[in-house]
Amino acid sequence: MRFQIVSSILLSLVFTPRFLAAGQSTQAARLPVHVLVRQIDHILIGSDEPEQLFRLFSEKLGFPVVWPFRSYGHFSSGGVGLGNVNMELIGSEDRRSGLTAVALEPTSLSEVLSRLDAQGLKHGAPAPFSQKDSSGAEHLLWTTVSMTNLPPAGTVFFCKYNFDVDERRALINRELESHGGGPLGIESVIELVIGVRNIAAAQHDWSILLGSVRPSQDPLWQNGSGPAIRLVAAHEDHLVLLRVKVKSIERARAFLKGQNLLGVDGEHEISLDPTHIAGADIRLVE
Repeated sequence: MRFQIVSSILLSLVFTPRFLAAGQSTQAARLPVHVLVRQIDHILIGSDEPEQLFRLFSEKLGFPVVWPFRSYGHFSSGGVGLGNVNMELIGSEDRRSGLTAVALEPTSLSEVLSRLDAQGLKHGAPAPFSQKDSSGAEHLLWTTVSMTNLPPAGTVFFCKYNFDVDERRALINRELESHGGGPLGIESVIELVIGVRNIAAAQHDWSILLGSVRPSQDPLWQNGSGPAIRLVAAHEDHLVLLRVKVKSIERARAFLKGQNLLGVDGEHEISLDPTHIAGADIRLVE
């Protein structure tokens, strides 16, 4: 019941005019003008049974519902919150299973498009998505821009919401904290690991979006309060894994064992069994 209440509040945020205006007036001022990405907004997990996967995350694993599972025409999805980032459980005809895409929040969509064109990074055309409210009035909810060649090609896109995403994140984060991070004791997602065949080329292209890399063995960026992005060498370009911080690895291990959801069982890192989450690799660390 509490998740239904949160979802109702979030829907009211989306269709309230002051939030429609706020999303565009406050975000860009918080980062230097040369930075194009505020943070990772959400990460997508594709599945042949996305509604079942949504129920696993929202009901059994206890993640707050950011938006309820529903059909949007050419795809169906529901969203849950992991503190500093959201996860979208999605099903569509052209999407693979597992970790399939990452949505970046731009500081300014117009600035992003200008810089991408100036740097020769290929991208799709802006794709707005609108929806009618209960009175029949149509509202622009978000605009996406896909990155055509940024490795992994076809899995990265910008998503500019037309409401205050900071307000939504704060609400979801309070909900998660008020329930102790759920049964797993989730605190935040600390990094998204991306495998690439050509580290040097990938680092160059990602640096255009994220700025200078942080000192690390692998190229690593930390933008805003969202997960870091780490590049590692791989035989193919793909999203490798999510690494999530929990309050107690022993507590998380005990819960996953009890639910038959434990995958990798290391001393300092465990995982959710990928066979239960559409093949996604989600690691838990303390």
